[in-house]
Amino acid sequence: MRWRLLYEPVVQDIIRLFKPNDPHPVDMLRTSLQRLARDLGADVDTTRAALTALAQREDFTVSADPDQFTEYHVFEIRVDWDVFARSRISVGLDLQEHPVP
Repeated sequence: MRWRLLYEPVVQDIIRLFKPNDPHPVDMLRTSLQRLARDLGADVDTTRAALTALAQREDFTVSADPDQFTEYHVFEIRVDWDVFARSRISVGLDLQEHPVP
């Protein structure tokens, strides 16, 4: 649990690559560990650990075990948007009921 929290910021950076708030979010990324680390501005070991943590979630899958492949191995990360939506908490305001002063 503790190491998952350590890598959570990088996990969130990976999730943002899927553009979850975009009208046309990304379903799949094909990348290598080295390319993903470069895109995130993180080192390869941190990216690998974050990817391992992400793969433990029910809404994301990785086509290979991040701990087993080289930094140049090309793999896929996929998101199940239905599971993603069910596992997130959405907070909103009804501005008609509670107008902002």
